[in-house]
Amino acid sequence: MNLNVHLNQGLIDFLCGTSGRAKILRNTFVFKIIPMLNPDGVIAGQYRCSLAGCDLNRVWLQPSPCLHPTIHATKTLLKALAAQREVALYCDLHGHSRKCNMFMYGCSPRTPSQALMERVWPYLLHKASPTFEYEDCTFRVEKSKEGSARVVVFKEVPATRSYTLEMSLGGGLFGAKDVAVIPQHFDVVDYVNLGQQLCLTILDMYDPGKVKLNSVLSELSQLHPELKRKAEEWAQRPEGKSTQDAALARKGAERHGAGIWQLPDAHPKDTSKVPTAVAVLKLEAGLPKVYKSMTGKAIKAKVSTGAKAVPKKKVKKVVKKAGYG
Repeated sequence: MNLNVHLNQGLIDFLCGTSGRAKILRNTFVFKIIPMLNPDGVIAGQYRCSLAGCDLNRVWLQPSPCLHPTIHATKTLLKALAAQREVALYCDLHGHSRKCNMFMYGCSPRTPSQALMERVWPYLLHKASPTFEYEDCTFRVEKSKEGSARVVVFKEVPATRSYTLEMSLGGGLFGAKDVAVIPQHFDVVDYVNLGQQLCLTILDMYDPGKVKLNSVLSELSQLHPELKRKAEEWAQRPEGKSTQDAALARKGAERHGAGIWQLPDAHPKDTSKVPTAVAVLKLEAGLPKVYKSMTGKAIKAKVSTGAKAVPKKKVKKVVKKAGYG
């Protein structure tokens, strides 16, 4: 059984779903999902090496189109994609044969200011999923791992964030840390649920309102005070200030920096009856009121549109006519 199959099922089912959050993700990001990079090895009963006997997660520095065709093609695809748009996130999905739980390996941050941001996504997953353990995550690059996918993608593509998600073949350890616990095997539901949480936590991480992002960064600052101190010291140095200025300049051009999530706009003729061009709706329970939607789902009794308020039935009628109801 390939456990990545079930995680991909949860991820793809969520992204292709009709929920407001799925529509926001589809409208904001381009997802490239590669189900398997080692088909010839897996069909021969191997879970790490290819049929040629190569560890495909150590050849990313110089993949051969002959010996490592899937890696060569994937790296080429990522570089072509990076030439067109920002690669915001890369995640390699693995099974782990020794450690328990689900966890992540990250990369050594480029600057001290990125050390806490590197930990945001794993920490969000830790808070969202009982099967994911933040304490088992590591964020450094050992010399033996320099040819791995996450490291090469982070350095060469480059990706803003790059991780390896590890899912233990031995199950998870649930319970108090100071009590001996027998590992419990994960089942299909655990993998499917984690696939869904990957999507939801991406949404939280790139939320323009930064509701959960700021909360998690505050908690991480308390967990890792030395990282916060180094980041503050680096920000005062000349190279730190120049990097901050460049980041602020880029922010204005970033789509997810607009202040609100935005779903595909309805045709102008379909929204002519709405008093103002933008309706600020509460999309689903748990999402802030700053989210903008044309779905008409889970709308409160009245929808704020600046100086006016639109009755619920009228908004639902308009957005349903536009095809988003």
